[in-house]
Amino acid sequence: MGLFNLGGSAEISNEKEAFFAIIFACMAADGEIAPEEEINLINLLASRPTFRKFDLRDAMKKIQRILKETKSLEGLLDKAVDKIPAELRPTVYTNAVDFVLADGSVEKEEEAVIAMLKSKMGISDEQSQKIIEVIILKNKA
Repeated sequence: MGLFNLGGSAEISNEKEAFFAIIFACMAADGEIAPEEEINLINLLASRPTFRKFDLRDAMKKIQRILKETKSLEGLLDKAVDKIPAELRPTVYTNAVDFVLADGSVEKEEEAVIAMLKSKMGISDEQSQKIIEVIILKNKA
């Protein structure tokens, strides 16, 4: 620990922060956050009672510290996935896929993050394919 790093390493405290960190990693995968992704994130957080008292600023500070420490989105995903209960992993994965597909295209960096997330969460190929097909159908309208 450095002389001025008095807080130790940043850790994700709970499943809300973990969910947010995973969505952030997906949004940031291609190096930019599209306006559609921002709108989807705001709508998602506003629509879920779980996130009504969620401290977005604090969560962003933690994410920034984790990214600085780990120097990768994979490091952020490693810390986040551990906090997601097994029964919620398909739900979180579905939301992540939805965010990646929000702007209508999937960059290779976004696909790599989704593949990493799929592996880390233990999502099967079959389940992943079904989720992707449903999200593509949902976004056609």
